[in-house]
Amino acid sequence: MKKSNKKSSWQECLSYGHKIELMVLDRIKDKYPKAFMTTGKYSYFDIYIPEIKKSVEVKSDKMSNQTGNLVIEISYGDNPSALSVTKADYWVFYDANKLIWITPENIRRAIKESNARLREFIGGSDIVSKKAYLIKKQTIQGYADLINELK
Repeated sequence: MKKSNKKSSWQECLSYGHKIELMVLDRIKDKYPKAFMTTGKYSYFDIYIPEIKKSVEVKSDKMSNQTGNLVIEISYGDNPSALSVTKADYWVFYDANKLIWITPENIRRAIKESNARLREFIGGSDIVSKKAYLIKKQTIQGYADLINELK
């Protein structure tokens, strides 16, 4: 019996996302050596920085390089998720050659002020639909707190 592409696609996305999280953690640890990855499926953020009592959610999406949009999820299935439930102080979007640091409040402002439309779709590795805003990367960058160029 052939393995499901959805599962292997999900595992690939998970692996890719984890690599990006580790890269962001390494950058944070340069300044805050006690920073660490959080664990658990229902964690409200990916990285915690005890020295400054701040938390970070890391987002990466290879498709954004083709579409020019970032996906800002607010529900998965019938459950609130991502931006709706985040407790992170910052979100970091990985965008091929940069890290975009932004507060959830500024993400919400960007969505509202740009009149971003709410979409419902099933992502490539998802098994149920999600509701999310698709917002141009340039729009999010305009609301960013910090943008790190990567080499």
